[in-house]
Amino acid sequence: MRKSMKFSDEQIRDILKLKDHIIDKIEKHKEEIDMLEKNLNILNSTLKESSFTKASALSSNKTKTSSATSIPITNGSGGEVIANAYVTPDQVSIVLNEEVGIEADTPPLKSFFIDRIIAEMKRKDSSEVQRGKIQPES
Repeated sequence: MRKSMKFSDEQIRDILKLKDHIIDKIEKHKEEIDMLEKNLNILNSTLKESSFTKASALSSNKTKTSSATSIPITNGSGGEVIANAYVTPDQVSIVLNEEVGIEADTPPLKSFFIDRIIAEMKRKDSSEVQRGKIQPES
């Protein structure tokens, strides 16, 4: 036989507040995950269509950016534009909104973009250097 526990009205209110808080957090994280997945799909599609351009080559391509397509990147919860992706047939540039305070170690920038995307590009470049397909300084 199971005995039921009796809670005070205050305890029940606290439990309901906790439940609401957890539900809110879950929804917020679902929205963030959805936005990250959409951005990842955009990045994957763009990367498939174009090759990665090194930062050293960007200065010589400044004239090409005038015909770039601008895609606003918004945050999941408020719809605020946090960056713009400029897409040309040759490259993709992502420019953060100056008001967005983001550091290199800010998740998911570090965990996703730097640790996964950039690290994988570096690994492929190192492999290409070892095979003699590209120069070490390129």
